Amino acid sequence: MTPAGSGGPRRSDRGLIPGLLVRSGAWVGAWLGVWSGVWFGAWLCVWLCVWGLVLVGLASALGAAVAQETGTQAAGAQAPKTQADAQANPEATPQADTGAPLAVTVAPAPYALAEAGYAALRAGRLDEAVRRFAAALARTDALRASQGPGGLDAEALARLAADLGFALDRLGRRGEAAVWFARAQDGRPSALMARAEGYALKAAGGAEARAAAAFRRAIRLERARADAEPRRLERLRREVRDLDRVVGLSASVLLRGEPGAGVTLAGPTLVNSQGAVRADVWLKRWVGVDLRPFARALWAVEDGGVAGETVQAGVGVRWRPLAATNLVVGVERLVAVGDAARDDWLLGIDWSAGRGYERPPLASRWGYWSVLGQAALIDPAAADWLVSGDARAGHAWGLGQRWALRAGVALNTLAQHGFGDTLSLVEAGPGLALVWRAPGTAERAGSGRVRLELRWRQKFAGRTANRSGLTLTLSAGF
Repeated sequence: MTPAGSGGPRRSDRGLIPGLLVRSGAWVGAWLGVWSGVWFGAWLCVWLCVWGLVLVGLASALGAAVAQETGTQAAGAQAPKTQADAQANPEATPQADTGAPLAVTVAPAPYALAEAGYAALRAGRLDEAVRRFAAALARTDALRASQGPGGLDAEALARLAADLGFALDRLGRRGEAAVWFARAQDGRPSALMARAEGYALKAAGGAEARAAAAFRRAIRLERARADAEPRRLERLRREVRDLDRVVGLSASVLLRGEPGAGVTLAGPTLVNSQGAVRADVWLKRWVGVDLRPFARALWAVEDGGVAGETVQAGVGVRWRPLAATNLVVGVERLVAVGDAARDDWLLGIDWSAGRGYERPPLASRWGYWSVLGQAALIDPAAADWLVSGDARAGHAWGLGQRWALRAGVALNTLAQHGFGDTLSLVEAGPGLALVWRAPGTAERAGSGRVRLELRWRQKFAGRTANRSGLTLTLSAGF
């Protein structure tokens, strides 16, 4: 029993210290738990934020890569009109001949170079445009060789090669233009590009066989089109004919009212009734220069036959130095066959121009004109010479596909000095001519022709025995 007045039971000293330790440990443990939880939570938040940012960055990079690939493909598939399209359909895209930038979302190097080239083209800086286009194509080739991404797709590459060709053609660099027109056809046959290649090779010269092959390819591609243009096909067939020409033969006879005692060695104004045959060989496709060896024979016509003493032969070569101008110079050795002929050298030059000499493709009627001038020096030691000229103009009508009727007027002049005498003649008059042309093949126009002409020649001046009257000319050749 506890004594009265003690105030309750007393704790012993041995129980006090352990109690304090227990309370202190509890408070320390609680404080450490709270502090550890706070720091652990903060660290966890930071860790989650860092990894969240990393994941967001990866997602953004992946999205950009997908967008870049999509933009590149869209640019190739939806490239705007270029000069190649303008050439194919100028009415539909009247402004396309200046080129247009290739629209892309993200521009890899080739597209950026191409866009800079089109900007230069629109500004009229052709040399810069050529450099930019060539760099874009070279960059694409390098990327393809390394199997890297970002090069021009097939359609954009073909269009850019075509526009590079057109730019080079405008600069007069036809041989280089032909190379890029051919490149534009790699795996993508095109009648437009085949035509462009053919005309560029023809203008460059020295590649007649390749030009003819390009025109033949254009003909085949054009025929395969549902909207094939007949006039264009006929023009291409004539290009093939002219480029394929190797040998030419011709013969003619002119009958006047009065017979003469000799022949006219050059010139369309024939003083006497005269016949001629001629053979030419075109060497340009082999030697790269427009050289034409030839041989000919001429004779006067008397009483409907050949005046044997007047037969004159000649062998020589003619050279056309300028492709853009029909100026021809030549040298010929005259060989006497008849007693009235001569053995001498002849140096000659002639120039001609005209339009409508051949029927325009599918035309039913058309106008024509021509001008021809010739000069020759015969036997330089004796100073014999000849000068002649011919001008014609008129209208023609097609009679079916092969025949044509021509009506017009002609002016002829001649001055000739030889054997101590000088002849001259100026005459003009109207005439009618009936012309037939050979049909040719599917890829080559016909070269054969026959012409029968009846003309009134009115003498206006000159020192010849000729009087005004009718003349009849029959000529044929191929």
